[in-house]
Amino acid sequence: MGDKIRLLLVEDEQTLAGIIADTLSEKGFEVTVAYDGEAGLRAFRGSRPDVVVSDVMMPCMDGFTFVGRLRREAPGVPVLFLSARSAAEDVVHPRLQVHCRVLPAGIA
Repeated sequence: MGDKIRLLLVEDEQTLAGIIADTLSEKGFEVTVAYDGEAGLRAFRGSRPDVVVSDVMMPCMDGFTFVGRLRREAPGVPVLFLSARSAAEDVVHPRLQVHCRVLPAGIA
């Protein structure tokens, strides 16, 4: 088996973060968890993940601001947003729209 894909999960709800991290770890990902955008930036700098999964609504720094700052340091890193919202206009930020795809809830 090859190297694991390094994934940074930024999610403020600790129970949900644990469930997601455990599931992704079982699927072979190496998961680092941060609980807000500020911690996410620190974790990104420390681990340089291959992919980032970020919540949109978080304390300290929302997901859009987090990814905007992340893009200045690592413009090519893939990002997947998590959100309870389902309408594209609620989750696609104008500065990030070119790089975003919105998937309907329930896609596994």
